[in-house]
Amino acid sequence: MGAGDGTLKPVISQAVIKWVSENISYCTGFSPNAVGIGLEENGVLKCGVVYDNYSGEDIHMSIAAETPKWCSRGNLRMFFDYPFNQLNCARVTAMTAKGNKRTRRMCEGLGFTHEGTHKKAFSGGQTAISYGLIKEDCKWI
Repeated sequence: MGAGDGTLKPVISQAVIKWVSENISYCTGFSPNAVGIGLEENGVLKCGVVYDNYSGEDIHMSIAAETPKWCSRGNLRMFFDYPFNQLNCARVTAMTAKGNKRTRRMCEGLGFTHEGTHKKAFSGGQTAISYGLIKEDCKWI
């Protein structure tokens, strides 16, 4: 398969961070140390993952996507390889708005465990739900 065939191809850039920030309604931005890995189709971003707030043991993971095509075993392996194998994190944290049931189902389907509820944690007073995934429980690596 080559260029123009509709295949999602990985890209690492600051543009991914900007795109993810713009595509998550409650996102107020990321730190200057954030890393973005995206998937593009014919030069257009279709999915992006931003890793931020790295502590050595934990890193926050934010995902935005325009298509479910990103969610393949190979792409999941790539997205979880970075925090767990390259950075050697013990865990990954994800947060989403309480009302975002689709993302909450996705987090749980990826193996994340519901860890907490945080009232007024997001812009507009939205409640956040936090999820965690530890390396030993990640079925994608």
